[in-house]
Parts: sequence; C-alpha cells; structure tokens
Amino acid sequence: MISSFRLILPRPLWMRIVALLLAVLGPLGSAPLKAFVDLTFVREMQLVEASLTAQGATAATATPAQWQTAFRFAEAALGQTQPRLRILLAFNRVTPNQIRAFVTAISATRDRAFWTLGKTDYRGPRALFASPFFWSGLFEGSGATEELKGTTREFTLNIPALSTNQFLTGLSRDAAVGYGYYEQPGAVTSQPFTFNPREPAPFAIVLPLLTGHTGATVVGGSATGTRLVGDTFQGTGGNQTTTPIIYEKLENDPWIVRSLGGYPGATRTSAAGISGDGLSIVGSYQDAQTFRTRAFRWTQASGTYLDLGVLPGQTSSQATATSQNGARVVGNSGNSAFTWTQAGGMTMLPNLPMLTRAQALCISPDESFIGGVGLDASFRETAQLWAKVDGTYKTYDLGKLLGGYGANITGWTFNKITAIVKNDDLSYNIAGDATLNGVAQGYAFQLTAGDGSPAPTITTQPRAQAVGIGGTAVFSVTATNGATYQWQRDGVNIPGATNATYTLNNAQSTATGNYTVVVGSGGGAVTSSPAPLTVANTVSRLNNLSVRATAGTGANTLIVGLTTAGGTKDVLLRGVGPTLTQFGVVGALADPQLALFNSSSVETARNDDWGGSAALTASFNIAGAFPLALTSKDSAILTTLTPGSYSAQVTGTAGTTGVVLMESYDSDIGSPLARYTNLSARNQVGTGANILIVGFNITGSGRKSLLIRAVGPALTQFGVAGALADPQLVVFNAAGTEVARNDDWNNRPPGSLVIGPTFASVGAFPLGADSRDAAEVVTLEPGSYTVQVSGVNNTTGVALVEIYELQ
Repeated sequence: MISSFRLILPRPLWMRIVALLLAVLGPLGSAPLKAFVDLTFVREMQLVEASLTAQGATAATATPAQWQTAFRFAEAALGQTQPRLRILLAFNRVTPNQIRAFVTAISATRDRAFWTLGKTDYRGPRALFASPFFWSGLFEGSGATEELKGTTREFTLNIPALSTNQFLTGLSRDAAVGYGYYEQPGAVTSQPFTFNPREPAPFAIVLPLLTGHTGATVVGGSATGTRLVGDTFQGTGGNQTTTPIIYEKLENDPWIVRSLGGYPGATRTSAAGISGDGLSIVGSYQDAQTFRTRAFRWTQASGTYLDLGVLPGQTSSQATATSQNGARVVGNSGNSAFTWTQAGGMTMLPNLPMLTRAQALCISPDESFIGGVGLDASFRETAQLWAKVDGTYKTYDLGKLLGGYGANITGWTFNKITAIVKNDDLSYNIAGDATLNGVAQGYAFQLTAGDGSPAPTITTQPRAQAVGIGGTAVFSVTATNGATYQWQRDGVNIPGATNATYTLNNAQSTATGNYTVVVGSGGGAVTSSPAPLTVANTVSRLNNLSVRATAGTGANTLIVGLTTAGGTKDVLLRGVGPTLTQFGVVGALADPQLALFNSSSVETARNDDWGGSAALTASFNIAGAFPLALTSKDSAILTTLTPGSYSAQVTGTAGTTGVVLMESYDSDIGSPLARYTNLSARNQVGTGANILIVGFNITGSGRKSLLIRAVGPALTQFGVAGALADPQLVVFNAAGTEVARNDDWNNRPPGSLVIGPTFASVGAFPLGADSRDAAEVVTLEPGSYTVQVSGVNNTTGVALVEIYELQ
C-alpha cells in the first residue's frame, strides 16, 4: 500500500529556501490510490467507493470529508492499522520579472526526481532540479515541522546565440540528457538543442536543421534521451509547412536528423510525443481540404502514419502522448478526452461532472494512469486523473483527491496534469500546472508504494542455465505477493523482461552472466538469487523421449523410464490418446491415465484428464509440444524431480486398450547441472506398423554421444514373461536416413568399438556375452531421431529400449 504521499511544489527560481507547510492527517490507514495501480488492492477501492455511495456521493463529486470517511471505512473493513500519513507542501511563487514565464513541473526521471522547466525572458532559460544528483530530497519527521535536506540545483543554461524566446521541454529518465529549443531575436527561425544537466555549467549543443528548412522544435524524447521528436518548418507565412522529425544520437556519433515526411495530403503535420522506447510517435495533421485536425500514430516498424479517427459525432482529434511501448495513445477528439489502442480503436474517457470538455495530456509508461485537464462552461481548468481499475479508466478530480488525503490545499487550484512517470520502486511521479491564490505555479507529487501490504517472497528461485550458441534459455521465478517483475543481467535491467518468466532466444556468448529478477509489490521488493548462464559451443543434452505404442494391460502396459542427475528438474509427462485422432491415428486410446513412480515403486503423481490448466499449457509451449484441447481426456503431469530414477505408466481407464503416445519432456531446458541421463521405454513389440518406435531429441550445440540398447532376452532375469528373443535396433535421423544399426550387441566386426565396458560406466545392467540383445554407441548432431526395435524374422515379444547419456 502507500506508505507516504508527498506533494512537492517546486521552489521559486529566485529563492534558496522555501517555506514548508506540513498537513497532518488523521489515522487514515491504507491509501486507496494503490488500488489504481495494483489490482491486488482493488477490493480496497471498492470499499471506498461503497462508502461514498452510502454517503450519497461518488468519487467524482465527494467532498474531502466524505473521502476521509470512506478511507477510514476501508481501513476498518480490511483490519488495517497504518502510521499517520503526512503530506509535505512546498510553495513556488513566480516573481514579477518572470511575468513572461509559464511554469511547468516535469517529472520525467527515475528515482523520485523532479525538475521545473519554463519559458523565460531574455536572461536565458533556467532549470530547477530536485534529483538524486543534486538534492537529497524532502524527508518526513516526527515533529510538526520538516527540514529541507540539502539544496536544489539551479542554473542558467549557456546558449551560444542570444534569443528572446527559449524553451526547456524535457529531460531523459536518467537525468543525463536535457533538450529544448530557442528562437532567434527578430527572426522566424527556431533551433533545437540538447545539454547535459549533470555538468556544473551546461552548454547547449545546437542540433542541425534539415537543408532548406527555416527552423525546428523538439517536443519530446525517449526514456534514454537518445531519440528526440519535434517538427521542422519549411517556408514562411501562409505557405509554411510543418512535418515531424527525429533526432537520434548514436554512440560516439553526432546527432543526426531525419524527416518523417508529412501525412499524405496534409500541409501541416505536427508531432506531440514519443513513446519511451522511441519507436512510436503521435501527433496530429491538418487536412488540406477541410482544415480539420486528425490524430495520428507513426511507428518505426511500419514507417507510415496511421489515422486514429475521431470519436462518434466529432470531426477532429489530436493525439498528445503515448505509453512506453506505443500501444496506447491519448488525446482529445472534439470536447472529449480519448484513449486509443489498435485492438479497441478510439474510446472516450469519462469526464468529471460540470466539466464540458476534457483533454488527456500524458500517460504513465505502464498505462495505469492518464493525466489531463477539464474545462467548465466558463473555461476554468481542473486537473483530472484517470486511473485504470479492473481494466477500465475512472476519473478523479485531483484537488479533491488530495483533499481526501487531508492535505491543506487552501488557495491552491490544480489546473493540469502534464507528466506521469513510473519509477523503478513502483512509485509514480505526477506533475503539472497549478495556481496559488491566482499566481501561476508548478507542482509535483509522488505516490509511494510500500506500507503494510505484504512484501513479496520468492518460493522458487531461478535456476542456472547452460545453452549452446543460438540456443534458448528460460529463466522463471515463483513468488507470493509479486506484482511486478524486472529481470537483470549482472545487475542491469533487461528491457522488456518484466514477467515471471524470461525467455532468451538465439543466445550468444555475450549473454553469459548472472541473471536475477527483482520482484516487487506494494510492500517492497526482493531480489532473487543469481542464476548463472553459460553460453558455449559444445553444450548439448537429451531433451525428450516419445513412444507411440498400444497401451495394454499387465505385461503389455506401456512403461517409460527416466533418470535425472545434477539437481532438481522440471519434467513434463503426457499420455496422449484422443488427440491422436486428429492426426489420423486409428484405434487411439479413448481415456488414458498417467502415473509416475519413484525408484521405490511409490506413486508420486497421477493424472487422468489434464483439465486445461494454465501451468500445463505454458509448459506445452516451453517444451514445443503440440496443444491439447482444454476438455480432452488426454493426461499430463508437470512435476519437479529430485535426482534419481523414475518410471511412468500409461494405462486405459477401466482396463481399456488402444494406441497412445507417451511423452517425457525436459521442461527447464538449459539447466547446466540438472538433466536427463537416461530415457527408456518398455512395451510389446509386434510386426509391421506395430514394432516398437521410440523418438528422442538432442538440443543445444555440439555432438552428443549416446549408448542405445534394445533389450529382450536379458529381461527374463527380472521376471518379465514373453520377452523378445532376438531384438534388433535401427536409428534414423529426422530425414529418415539410417545412422546406426545392431542385431547382437557382442557380435561385432573385428576392430570395432568394444562397448561392454560402457554399460557399467553409465549404470546400465550387464548383458550376457552371448545374449541376443542389441546395443550401439552413437555420436549424433543436435536434432530429432527415432529408434526402431523389431524382432529378427518377425518374432514378437516384450522389449526395453534404453538411451544413455555418455559424458
């Protein structure tokens, strides 16, 4: 939940110390805003709104007192007892000599950083920072007053050419790149620039213009600040055209600029924002015939503009911002705010009562929050916050929401929300424009997670991996109370790796390292144990075994053996019967059941109908197994095995028989220690289509040596009746080419490999010197293979196929 909620209003550019006012709340307990961003706490928000309804109010109309009553009701209902909530206010007054300035608080950096930007007079643009680089922040205390720790960094940016209009428009998330543009005095040209805000006295680096163009602006940047978006101008007066441009900074190279061209048929196309990943741009264009504006999205993948349309009954639209990956766009169409996605198109965001128009101005990277402005009939502005609850956006009056927390906001009017950024610690920075007793202000506040909801606990740590060049590594973690996930390699975040499972495809040697995951929740965050990944040229292993045979009863029961070593291993077992009919198999077993036994013959797992569980479905995808219908009577088991030997048996329900496919998959491919060392299958061997056929797979890179045996006569020593008297084995690759063959294991040509000692080296039971059992040692490339076992002279009987890993 929210442990602290700070409202930080930027300090004046001319002051070194600001006045701080501490508003002390009653024991409100858990803060309901956490419900907006973590559906684990939706119940809390439902209780709050139920209380508002009982008071004859709604979230849009409730007074601060009604909010506080609702908060206390939710606290009591959930049995929460939390520390008192404190809100810090800092005032920023605009002086008369800044009369030309507009103040906007931009919250676009990580680690709870804020900065204030603005358009200033001829003395040059100034930047006010409150970030980890320059300021240790505001801290809560137990007394009635709070102390400002450290000082804020304020500087005047050094711009090479004197100018009258200068704009600072953004800062990268790591506070390493700032950007803006300035206008030449007495001219109609504007010039973009960047600067390094970490320098003591930053110099502006002027960005190039396109040849033949009269000027350009920069309006936004990617999270890293290496891609900036703006507009370029060509011509003057009524003949001027506007088209979006991208500035890009490559490592050790100067900034380059390229035009995206205008929307087809439009005279003016203007960019308004860029996604955090830098691959999507949004804005609007003006139709050359109707002169109406329409929202667009441009993506790097398509290289083209997409018209986002308009809301029903409207004729115009403007896009203003987009999420981290560009999937959701916000803006306004006519008098209404909208949100747009590829799947859902443009939909209207709800508006606050008494407001006649609205515009969405910003969106958090993860789409949890949308910020903007609403206007009443007299054009008075109200800051609106839309929050996603249960997949639907609900609207809140920011001022009333702050009042609901008990903040003393007398004299404050919150006009707009202009920026929302999610931090690595699950908190959110929200900033915008306000007035204090009619004087323009910038404000910023923070929602901080972590004051009473349970901290996450990792129950299953990610495992070490070893894969060949070009192979696939799959890391996964299981945690209780986990709300967010961020995978890291050697302590550095992996972009886009934000799920409980991280799959690395086409691994290269540079991917070698220690992989960890940071699991977060409202109660904090925890980092997993490191899981080393080794990417090498010669890593290969047995991956799976499959047997298609007739599942009978008694001695004709289909039995598959597996032995693991090197650590715990996730294994997927399947007994497929009904689904075989879609592949044209006649006589498929209608209702197979699957049982797993350990080496002491103790049953450890059983399944009849697999049931369509999400965990099993995911394991099918990881293993590359074909899907099963959710309601099919096929059986499946996903289990974790400790090192040792196991056997799986497939039988028909109520003693039925039929053709079945038994599969055993390595479900955590790539673990460097835990692996299959032996796979086997025992069943009746017939003739023709009824011979025993076993498939297996080798993954990774590098050749793998195996011992393969077809045992018949030697089974009699274990009491097996009806053993195949003279088995022969043939190994085929995926192309159907024979790669190995053997009839009697010890009847070998002079000078050939003596394989008897190999049996003992892998723990295989010995074969008699004159037995007619078959065996062969093969060295195979990664790929799929089949072993066919038949009886010499079309004899039949029970046989055991064994595949052993050779080191």
